[in-house]
Amino acid sequence: MPLKAAVYCRVSTDEQAQEGLSIQAQKEALHQYALSHGMEVVAEYIDEGESARTADRPQFQAMIRAAKQKPPPFEVILVHKGDRFARNREDAIVYKSLLRRECGVEVVSVLEPFDSSPTGRLMEGILEVMAEFYSLNLAQEVKKGMTVRASQARALGLCPFGLTVNDDGTLKHIPEEAAIIRWIFEEYCKEEMGLLKIAQFLRNQGPIVFGPAATKMKWSSIHIRNILKNPVYTGTFMWNRRAVSGKRQKWRDKKEWIVVENAVEPIVTTELFDKANAILRERRGRRSDNYGDYLLRGLVFCKDCGSSMSHYSMQWRNQNGVTIKHKLACTRYIHSKACYFNHVGLEELEQKVFSIIERELARQPADHYYVTYVPPSETQKQLNRLQTLVSSYDERLSRLITAFSAGVLDLKELKAGKEKLLAEKAEAEARLATLKQGLKGPPSWGPSQQPLVRRALEIIADSSMPPAQRRQALQTCLSRVLYSRRAGELEVILKLEPETLEPQEKPHL
Repeated sequence: MPLKAAVYCRVSTDEQAQEGLSIQAQKEALHQYALSHGMEVVAEYIDEGESARTADRPQFQAMIRAAKQKPPPFEVILVHKGDRFARNREDAIVYKSLLRRECGVEVVSVLEPFDSSPTGRLMEGILEVMAEFYSLNLAQEVKKGMTVRASQARALGLCPFGLTVNDDGTLKHIPEEAAIIRWIFEEYCKEEMGLLKIAQFLRNQGPIVFGPAATKMKWSSIHIRNILKNPVYTGTFMWNRRAVSGKRQKWRDKKEWIVVENAVEPIVTTELFDKANAILRERRGRRSDNYGDYLLRGLVFCKDCGSSMSHYSMQWRNQNGVTIKHKLACTRYIHSKACYFNHVGLEELEQKVFSIIERELARQPADHYYVTYVPPSETQKQLNRLQTLVSSYDERLSRLITAFSAGVLDLKELKAGKEKLLAEKAEAEARLATLKQGLKGPPSWGPSQQPLVRRALEIIADSSMPPAQRRQALQTCLSRVLYSRRAGELEVILKLEPETLEPQEKPHL
């Protein structure tokens, strides 16, 4: 029978325009290689716009997961060149070793054919080292070029609102947009309009007051804040202030910043900029002082639109002094009014959530909330593997019949192969049914999880513990909370592995 092959193609963003590296060109070359070498292509994995400096590529990881199946759906992975697979020497060694030793899958570069001899392995390793050097050197050269460009105050990426680029790459004003920037600073410094009200005005009245320029942004409080904090509007160009790692950003040391004064004609004065930012700091400070690091921070979401729910406070004076009420409201509503005013008292919600965890631990659920569980990752992986395995048997049986029809197998071999497949399928179906049966019934924590939940509740209840530690304890048993004021629903999604996962009918608050 022909070898079963998977095809892996990749282009990074800056390589897509280079001749010979397009996805289509790679696919054609790989399919032609498979055909000429008697291989059957059974799967394709395509990563577009993904760098090979990291193995964290969606289709690459999907290919590795498929190869780990027992048996793997393919015996060889075809790549155009070795650097399509990985430009990181460590990744290349780890993944090729894993595929070869644990999965029985070889990686074949069609333009760099190496045999399994010591010389072949040596040449393959040399090319992998060269690919990694090329990648690291390219990154260094790009950073060097960007640094030179930034030191000349020339644009890098998209221009901020209100600015555009001259032919030499330097910045200049867009007069109609600059007028909006100037108005934002002036209105905010009057302290009569906050971020949200300014955004609302620009969305509703902006086109009337400022013309088409106001329609170029979908104004929200976040946009207004970013404008107020950008020093380029005072004429100062800054670059390399923040380092990005995944979704997180952190400030670099000021010695690494590139700052160019008088890079562009100022839209606002330094005094106006400083005043606006002082007001921003003061208002942010007031919010922080009013309420600190609350336990449900980052865990509550609007059930109607999926947005997070943010903290805000209300305060008023009475004969006993100042009363402050803390609430959570839909972030999308707060910033853009795109949702409705879905809000809930923070202390009230915290008490409900803690009560729900205690009730679930004691197996005394109430009827005023809805509890689901995050499926355990390992259990979900087993389910996925078994379902994929079961669904593959019909195709494998069809290939057996095709081989018999073509004269590759005789009747005895066909019968033996069919019996083996049916036995394997029955075993996989039995395992799948057993796993699913274990996930039925009312949800509850298993005996091994209960002590962990009890300890977490003790830490949560101890107000002397640091807030971050209490929240970390809460996150060991709570995944997230979904709230809908309109529907009167509270859904609490618990995190620790339950004995069962099937949800019950949704009751109302």
